[in-house]
Amino acid sequence: MDVKIIAGIVLTAVIAIALFYSGIKEAMKSPDQRYKEKQERLKKNSQNYRDAMTKIINLHPGLRAIEKEIDAAHARAKKRMENDPWTQEFLLKRTADELFKKRKQTLINIAKKDLGIELDPKMTKLEMVNKIYVKYHNLKGWDWVLKKDFKK
Repeated sequence: MDVKIIAGIVLTAVIAIALFYSGIKEAMKSPDQRYKEKQERLKKNSQNYRDAMTKIINLHPGLRAIEKEIDAAHARAKKRMENDPWTQEFLLKRTADELFKKRKQTLINIAKKDLGIELDPKMTKLEMVNKIYVKYHNLKGWDWVLKKDFKK
């Protein structure tokens, strides 16, 4: 037989054995191991993409200018949101919903432990929730109906 044919057969056999072995090795991994390895690959890839985008932005003056404009717009939007009563009311409502899910005794404990205020157990749940998140958010310029009721 020709040496090239024998070398080809041996090489094919080695590759087949290696693929078979790696397939068995991969099949023996638990789903948790596979998931963890996939997450690590994704983290590595996303970091590589971020690094590449940073290099591109730093090298291109037009993109740097756009990035500065985006950062400035973000800062302006954040400042407006801090002063916008509707946005703050939305955020407070979300907090209120979370507080309404708690029992009255839990609300009393939260008020005492975290905010240092005493709540009367005879208060309604609505009054307790209002008092807690008005105190928690410290009424940072928000135009709220209950503002006058809970000032110190």
